[in-house]
Order: sequence, then structure tokens, then C-alpha cells
Amino acid sequence: IVPKNSGDGGILSDLDREVLLGSDLELAPTKRQVAYMERFYLYWIMTKPSEKLYLSYSKLDLEGNNIRPSYLIGVISKLFPSIEIIDEERLVEDEVNILGSDRGMDYLIKGIRKYPSGQVSDYWKELYSLYLKDEKLKKIIDNLISGAFFTNHEIGLKAEIAKDLYGNELLGSVTRFEQFASCPFAHYVKYGLNLQERVEYSLEALDIGNLFHDALEIFSKRLHNSGNDWENLSEEDQQAWVEESINEAANNPKNDIFSSSKRYEYIVNRSKRITNRTIWAIKKQITSGDFIPSHFEVYFTPDRNLSSLNIPLSQGGFVKLNGRIDRIDIYEDDNQVMVRVVDYKSGKTSFDLLSVYHGLQLQLAIYLNAATEFLNKSKKDKTIKPAGILYYHIDDPIVDKNADIEASILKELKMDGIVNEDVEVIIRLDNSFKEVYKIDSDTDEEDVEEEKEILRLKGGVSSSVIPVKTNKDGSLSKDSKVVSDEEVSAIEDYVTLVVKDFGEEILAGNTRVEPYQLNDLAACKYCPYNSVCGFDPKIEGFAYRKLSSLSDKEIWDEIHNKLGKKDSGGNSISLNEDNEAYEDGKKGGKK
Repeated sequence: IVPKNSGDGGILSDLDREVLLGSDLELAPTKRQVAYMERFYLYWIMTKPSEKLYLSYSKLDLEGNNIRPSYLIGVISKLFPSIEIIDEERLVEDEVNILGSDRGMDYLIKGIRKYPSGQVSDYWKELYSLYLKDEKLKKIIDNLISGAFFTNHEIGLKAEIAKDLYGNELLGSVTRFEQFASCPFAHYVKYGLNLQERVEYSLEALDIGNLFHDALEIFSKRLHNSGNDWENLSEEDQQAWVEESINEAANNPKNDIFSSSKRYEYIVNRSKRITNRTIWAIKKQITSGDFIPSHFEVYFTPDRNLSSLNIPLSQGGFVKLNGRIDRIDIYEDDNQVMVRVVDYKSGKTSFDLLSVYHGLQLQLAIYLNAATEFLNKSKKDKTIKPAGILYYHIDDPIVDKNADIEASILKELKMDGIVNEDVEVIIRLDNSFKEVYKIDSDTDEEDVEEEKEILRLKGGVSSSVIPVKTNKDGSLSKDSKVVSDEEVSAIEDYVTLVVKDFGEEILAGNTRVEPYQLNDLAACKYCPYNSVCGFDPKIEGFAYRKLSSLSDKEIWDEIHNKLGKKDSGGNSISLNEDNEAYEDGKKGGKK
């Protein structure tokens, strides 16, 4: 493939290499040198032929999308303006082009693909007859026809077989049901047949993510057990504990790959810098508001008896979810407890309401359900108010040195998700929005006997903690990712409904090869089971399940429509009305 993908260039930058040029060290070539070497080898290879040189390029990728030719085609076209580019599909039919080096096999296959919708030439008919007359070649023809006219007839499993395979209780993490939303067949292969990729002893992105998660868990517990808090955490303690936390996480037997080479040991040292930056940013975010972390790495299993994680199915079965919430933050006063759920991500994950609607991103909302019910059990005398669900991206970003460095870094590390639009919630999450409006006895307000203070949002503020901004008049900007109490409750109910529906489909035997496609995203892109299902959109019976791209307003309308079910008499019924335990678990003032 020209040009070759040169990768990320390794540990050293081109500037580092230039500095080390005067030493006796032998260094790999820079990106610039690699580019020149590639051009040299291209020139060398292309001058080898003595009679003819053929260059070819694809017009479509594996998914049928148009792709541009290599830059080399453009270079050659400029050097030789009179050169002719021949479209292979429009080649003149003659003996040389037909027979080629494969005895006409390629030409025969193209004709079979055209038949019967397209016209085939007399050349093709003659070649086809020739193959039929030879007993060995006829077997090839039979296989080609079988493949060319193959139609996928996926019927799935019978409900009885599905229940024998999965059991009456579907156990697993939220990721399992996101997998089903992505492609039912991929779910069947992974969770039904338990097919797994061959385990290789290599460092994957998941390993680095686990290292960060383990280190943050160790650090948080160390901070809690020390009797200290985030506000009074000194820089010396922070750096020392980060060092200890990373070392402890890396020395865990499950992370022993980090000690297998010097390169991986370097990654551990680099992780210390990123973790230190993460702790610094988390401290800034926490001390910018009134919420305090109350729980770290909270594991939820069916044994906790949380009805939000034990979802009943119509045929008597259950979905029993388990998972781990990275952090639960709360703000508590005399009447209520506000709760914020934070999930750490080492990859570039962002909250997408459309993905939630299609069942592709259920985790945060399910975790909010669990956290709300979990806190309600221990705070029975207070109302539990969801404040937000947020992702924190673990990173050490590079920013412009001419800007306010600290502010720029915090902006890059701002959490992403959705926040309750309640004024007090926003102010408790980030005090920079706080503005006190005073009403004194001189006002025209009725029944005002003494001075009162009313909280309102300060205008012209862009938070470095949460995805919220205000206009000059203090109103929320269009860019703010905020939702009402009713919308928070709707999301909580909706994701439960989605998981329930998926559970019903799984136990009904849905194993269809229906990978989703949403704009430029497709389930097949990174799927390890592509060779198992044989999915090909050009074959009849195979097709992407194209998900609709909706506006936020359309999404909310659809969510409310699906939650506003009617019974046979036309009366509204609530979600999970048939599960008394579920409703009991949700009591606590969420609505």
C-alpha cells in the first residue's frame, strides 16, 4: 500500500532525534527520512521493468465506499500527461484480457455475478461451456455458482433452545446488552457460544486502561484511609501516593506484562505522569464545587438486591446486571442528597444521547439507576436527586504555551456527559456559576418582611468542570448539556426498558446477523467475529441495520412515546408496573 502507514514515530520525536544526531547512538529514521526513503524505493522499483509497468488502485473500500487513489497515481499522471487510465470494468473483451493468467476464472466470476440481471457476451458463454465439459472444471463452476447465488436465510434459535443455552436469568454487565444492540449475532457468538479471540501475550489498550483504573482506586482508598480530603491534599503527598499506587497496580500479577520489557516499564513511568495530572485535575474539579466523593470503585452484583439491576422479563425470566461504578459524588443537606456518577475512560469516549436511544451507550444511565437506589437504602429519610452522569477522560493534554496553561489543561480535561438543569445543582457542581440575588424589604415583592438571598446563575461563565455555559443574562447556552428532572427520570426508565427488550429478544432466540450502521460508524469495523458470520452487504439476505440519525428533540419525543405505553383500555401504564419490587426500589423522591 502506497503510501505506507508510518505509525506514530515511537517514543522520540523528530526534534529529539536531531538533538541526538551528534552522539554515537544509532537511531531509527525520522518521519521525514522515512518519506524520502519510500520515494527512493518507489523510484527504484518502478525503473526495474524493461517493457511495461502496471499500476493499479481500488475505487471502493470493503464497505463499498469511494476512496481516493494513492498520491503516486497523481504524480505519474503529471509526469506522463498522455498516459491512459483504464477502468477494468470497461476492458475490451479479447483473448488476452479474458484468459489472462488464471484461465479465464476471473472473467467467468464477473459474468456469473452479472447473470441474470446483466448481459453476458458470447465469449463468456463459450468459456462457460468449456468449463462444463471438463469434469474437474465443472466442480469449480458448481462452487462458483453456489457462492455467487448464496442467500443468507438466518432464522435464529427456537425459544426453547435459547433458554437452554442462556438459562432463564441473563447474567452479565451492561456491555453485554450494548453488544446485542451492536449486532445480535456477535452477542450470540460471544455470550452464547463463548467464542473468544486467541489470547496473545501482548500489551493492549485495555491493559493500560486497567492500570489507570487500578491506580486511581488504590490512590482514592489511600486518601480516604489517611483521614485527609481532596481539598487539603498536599502536592508532596499526591506525588508520593501516585508513585506508590502505580507501582502497586503494575506489580499486581494480572498486570505482570508491564515488567516483561523495558519498553513496557517506560509506559509505567509515563503512566505516573498521566495519573499525577489526573489526580491534579480531579482535585481541581472536586474543590470547584460542593460535591464530595463518597464511594470509589463500587461493585454491583445481583447479591446487592438492587431492583434497578434485577429487571423482570415477561416470560418469567430476569436480567441480572453487574458492574463497577468508578466514583459516586454526593452533596447532602437536611432534605436531599444530590448524586453525581463519574466514569473514568482512558479512550476518547463522549456522551451521545443518540447512542443511548439506540441502546449502544447504556452504562452511565444504568449506573445512575443503581447509585440512586443504593443511596436511597442508606438515606431513607431524604430525597435522592440525580445531578449528572459524566465521563472523565484520563489524559495529559498538550496545550498552547502562550495561553493560561492551567486553565487550558482544565478545559481539555473537562468532564463530558449530561447535568441536571436545576440552578442549585449546577452551582453545587461548579461554584463559579454562583451569584446571590438579594431581595430586601424595600422591594415591591409581596410578603417580604426581611432580606432574602436567592441563588441564580452568573452570566458569561464557561465551566472547566462540567459541560455547561451561561449567556450574559445568566441563561443556559445552547451548548450546555443539561436535562430536566423529568428527562433524567425518563432516561433512567428508558434504559431499563431497552435492556428488558433486549433480554426478551435474546431469550426469544434472536441471533440475526444485523450489524448496525449509524452515519460513518458500523458494528463490523472492529468486530472480531466477521470471519464467523460471513457478513457481506453485497449478498442477498445480508444488510446493515441502519439506525436513524435524530435531533435531540426527536430523540426525547421518541423516548417519551415509548415510555408512554397504553393498556388495552387506552390507559397509560408505567414502565415495569408489573414488578412491585422494582417500583419499591425506586421510591425515594426521584420523581
